[in-house]
Amino acid sequence: MSEQQEPVRWAELSTEQRDRLVCEKVFGYKLTPATLRFLPSYTTSMDAAWMVVEHMKQLPQTIGSPREMAGTWFIGWWKTVHLWEMSKEEAASAICVAALDVCGIKIEEK
Repeated sequence: MSEQQEPVRWAELSTEQRDRLVCEKVFGYKLTPATLRFLPSYTTSMDAAWMVVEHMKQLPQTIGSPREMAGTWFIGWWKTVHLWEMSKEEAASAICVAALDVCGIKIEEK
């Protein structure tokens, strides 16, 4: 888990920058110019955002250090958020923001 000084200003990032952040910080992938063209639209597509959900479900469901509790926190968030009240783009973005938060990346959404 990385320590971060300033929160990421979500609204100032392009869609590609948001998707790259998810790919690198949630999944741990290193992107190259050649692989960028295959980057899923995690933050705008529910199909791609569901890959984030599936990844987060694989994290340990325990109590302990923040990294050990990542799966527990994400599942807790999942049970309290009302995704059905959001558009599909808003829901995809919310899933990604929650996953980034679990991974130690603080997001300023406004």
